[in-house]
Amino acid sequence: LCRQIYQKHRQALDLIFEHKPDSHSRLSEIIKSLIEASADSGITPDRMGKWNVNFALSECDGSGWQEEGIGFTKSHRLFLFEFQITAASSSMYLYIGPGHPDARQALFSTFCEPKPKLTGGASKITKSYTRVFRRKWFRSDYTSDLEDEELWAETEKKWRAFLQDDLPKIREIASEVSWNPKG
Repeated sequence: LCRQIYQKHRQALDLIFEHKPDSHSRLSEIIKSLIEASADSGITPDRMGKWNVNFALSECDGSGWQEEGIGFTKSHRLFLFEFQITAASSSMYLYIGPGHPDARQALFSTFCEPKPKLTGGASKITKSYTRVFRRKWFRSDYTSDLEDEELWAETEKKWRAFLQDDLPKIREIASEVSWNPKG
């Protein structure tokens, strides 16, 4: 019966399968929309890919240390949030990327010494990407079962919780970063 249906409607079914959105694309698009809609909350979009979506805090731009990034994104920001959407799960991270070693150390000292001040923060600085925050969002098997409206509602709920609970703490700590470039 399935073969008969497929042969009779092959062209339509192939078109449906070819353009069926996967859960990664759906989640990525929702996250991008939420970030873009949060400009009035001091959120600045950065790199917006399917698997990695980055954004920054507007108030960090012009800080001196934020512009010291090398190779993280084209914006040369040193300190970025990143949504990572993988086959297994999706999570939000806040990273100190590669860049000026003294600026990196100032960020790390403020966020993670003598111990990490945020959930998922690293206990030691690495040479390139050092995590100062992690929040797990969804397992992929969960998101793949949700209808678009349900996925939007669940993602928006988590985003609002981030804006209300995590972001104020992160902003407070970021405001304490002290770094003066030696010229």
